[in-house]
Amino acid sequence: MCFWFKMQPPCRLLEQLLLRDCIALERLPENIGELSKLKCLDLYGCSTLKKLPYSIGQLQAFQELDLGFCVSLETLLDNIGNLSKLKKNWLYYCKNLKGLPMTFGNLQSLVYLLVKGTSFSQLPNYFSKLFNLE
Repeated sequence: MCFWFKMQPPCRLLEQLLLRDCIALERLPENIGELSKLKCLDLYGCSTLKKLPYSIGQLQAFQELDLGFCVSLETLLDNIGNLSKLKKNWLYYCKNLKGLPMTFGNLQSLVYLLVKGTSFSQLPNYFSKLFNLE
């Protein structure tokens, strides 16, 4: 069962937030960007999640984002390109995801990306800037 959590000061020390299969999770708290130590966010199977909060772009320690089977996810915000330490990103079966923002090309630390089962048919040209992809 999923619940809406209110972030208190001890939460700011979190390094992993695992919300896998929270099918009732429609949104994350706007202040999630205050989790300065957060390295991993697992939202796999959060099928009613439509978008990520803008503050997610403030997560400077952030390394892994799993959005697999977030079938209601429609867009990723431009500030995703601010996640300079993001190494792994799963975007498979996000069937309503129309595309990726141009700032996605700024993710120079990205080494692993899984894109499958989305609404877009080809990867944008700026993916050629992602030199570290394996």
